[in-house]
Amino acid sequence: MRSIRQCFMAVLVTASAAVQAAGYNVVNLTPAGASSADAWDVNNLGQVVGSYSGAGFTYSRGYVWSAGVFTTLTGPAGALSTNALGVSDAGAVVGAYVDTEVLDDTGTLVLGDSHGYIYEGGTYARIDLPGAGSTTLRGISANGRYVSGYGSFADSSVRGFVLDRSSGAFTLVGSNVVGAFTIVQGINNAGQLVGSEIVPVTGGPATRTSFIYDIGTGIRTDQNLPGVTTSFFRDINDAGQIAGFFRVPGSQQGFVGTPSSFEALAYGTLNDTILEGINNSGWLVGRYLLDAAGNGQAILLTPVPEPSIWLLSLAGFAVVGWQVRRRRG
Repeated sequence: MRSIRQCFMAVLVTASAAVQAAGYNVVNLTPAGASSADAWDVNNLGQVVGSYSGAGFTYSRGYVWSAGVFTTLTGPAGALSTNALGVSDAGAVVGAYVDTEVLDDTGTLVLGDSHGYIYEGGTYARIDLPGAGSTTLRGISANGRYVSGYGSFADSSVRGFVLDRSSGAFTLVGSNVVGAFTIVQGINNAGQLVGSEIVPVTGGPATRTSFIYDIGTGIRTDQNLPGVTTSFFRDINDAGQIAGFFRVPGSQQGFVGTPSSFEALAYGTLNDTILEGINNSGWLVGRYLLDAAGNGQAILLTPVPEPSIWLLSLAGFAVVGWQVRRRRG
């Protein structure tokens, strides 16, 4: 009987806290000593991947966060900069690294071309899009079958792609117009891929479009948020919920939902929030701007349960307690 009372009181206390909170619990994910950090993806086990700068590193480093513990990913041997951008439910991490420095037009030493990687079983496997000068892997499906990314080409275009790991085949996604910029990122287990694209138009403003791409059929559906001219689709879960961000004058805000029904989210004081990942439980990851210098705070957002759910839980415990008392009485 004591254990039932203890469970009932624990749920009651938690329910009270949940009712007082609104929307999401916010967890800051910036590693100790870092000046800036991003959170890029969260899997269905609650593991988060991201990148951070500072903390004694010249360039960025990737990380995996799990149950409050940060693990830094330094990349393959010789890597100067590493970003961790996607994670599967089995813990396979995808991202990009750079292992060269070059001189830019002003004579300043900067990072060279990037290579994609898959980190699995303690080993980094290099992935380069054929024909591309630089490759970045941006996402991986929860089941680990599909990997998304983009590559830069000599005509100044950036092409999105999806890699089917079961066949090893690359499929290009997006416009082949010179100067076009396509980013694809989140993939769900149904093979739905989300992304965004900027295409230059001769004599006019560039077109900006977000889209959902069906890997199985090759069908692309362009879907911008209503009333928003610039939106970016970043991730999609198995229920079809999309996470991303949009721009309006003076503000950049994250959103979650569908193109026809979404919720805008903003944190911090600078009106600048980006969401990059969502899992099947509705957990969200991203960042908000800390200062005018561009430093960011990585965040994990977990939905606060609806009061009705907690009331049902309380009712369930009450019934169990009544049944136990009735049997003992």
